[in-house]
Amino acid sequence: MNADLGRQNFDPIIFQVLWSRLINIVDEMAVTLEKTAFSHVVRDNHDYACALYDSRGEMLVQATTSTPGQLGSMTRFMRDLLEEYPTETLEPGDILITNDPWLGSGHTPDIYITTPVFQDDRLVGFACNSAHHVDIGGRIASPEAREVYEEGIILPIAKLYSRGVPNQDIFKIIERNVRVSDKVIGDLRAQIAANHVGHESMCQLMRERDLHTLTELSSQILDQTEASLRAAIAEVPDGVFTHRMELEDKDQDGNPIVINTSVEIKGDTVHVDYTGSSDQVDLPINCVFNITFAYTMFALKCLLRPHIPNNAGCFRPIQLSAPEGSILNAKFPVAVWWRTDVVYYLTEAIFGALVKCIPEKVMAASGTYPLWLTIFSGEFQDGRPYVLHFNASGGQGARSYMDGPSTMVFPGNIANTPIE
Repeated sequence: MNADLGRQNFDPIIFQVLWSRLINIVDEMAVTLEKTAFSHVVRDNHDYACALYDSRGEMLVQATTSTPGQLGSMTRFMRDLLEEYPTETLEPGDILITNDPWLGSGHTPDIYITTPVFQDDRLVGFACNSAHHVDIGGRIASPEAREVYEEGIILPIAKLYSRGVPNQDIFKIIERNVRVSDKVIGDLRAQIAANHVGHESMCQLMRERDLHTLTELSSQILDQTEASLRAAIAEVPDGVFTHRMELEDKDQDGNPIVINTSVEIKGDTVHVDYTGSSDQVDLPINCVFNITFAYTMFALKCLLRPHIPNNAGCFRPIQLSAPEGSILNAKFPVAVWWRTDVVYYLTEAIFGALVKCIPEKVMAASGTYPLWLTIFSGEFQDGRPYVLHFNASGGQGARSYMDGPSTMVFPGNIANTPIE
């Protein structure tokens, strides 16, 4: 068996066992995050994503319960993280943190925690997760915000732990800037615990299978995923398919927000272009490129290859263009907290374009903005602060062959808040 594992291509059965094992590991990370979280946003709403990477920063697998926005941003996020902290600067026991919207998934509440995975002092990969925190300071989800500075503290990519030693200054800064520090710090520690599970399980897998690197396995996983997606694209007729949407949201001058979409199918590649969409606005609904990338890729994968596991190979055949300064590629420091108010419509925009060539695969629109989110904050009678998010959703659009499920949060893939 070890001879097989040392080759460029694994035996198909061993390959499937290893790939499935990695998915199981990342799902264990997700369960750990849920079970140890302090806030209902992570524990009950499942507003998070978990992923494993190889030593090059290529995303291998993601948890099956991940949200598309955070997950889809993770591929680009790791590239930026390694530019800031190249692999040679990382050591065993390091843990990195950031919530910069332009590096992560587009707004400040989503904090990314990344743990380099070392085996015998050799960097072999990364465990990473992102979680939406119940509070990050600032004006909580204010519709009146005009700059990102109003939307809570922004943490650049930094070491939260260095060689196993916590950076207490970062913890103190976070505690001082949020209203419910017990829940925020508790969720941070849950994120750290989830990555620890990923780290230990990945190392255990490599020891059991006598793997000294994940590079060969990673290459085969990504190549097979890419080939599967390219085959699906090749089945779609070549052409340029367009769709224009005017949203209920208005810009600061009262004009409707426009999403202009062009999808070009050429052989086994796709190019999505949002040229002609509205400019960024003086409202907190702007989308950074990462979150636009995430929901564009999600929509295409739903149509073309919904059942293959998500990894970096899914993104190779797809190119994306969104003019800088537009509402789908907003420039710092515009307000971005409510970016889902726009970006959730990208699935409908992609579907609206491709219904012209593959109508049997396209799902109907889910109506208006598919997620109702109410946020309460204040003080208990004893003066303690509280922050509560309440998610509710109306349902999902129908397919050509069946009704859409009710109360499904699409495309966010999070859970409704239990009334209890």
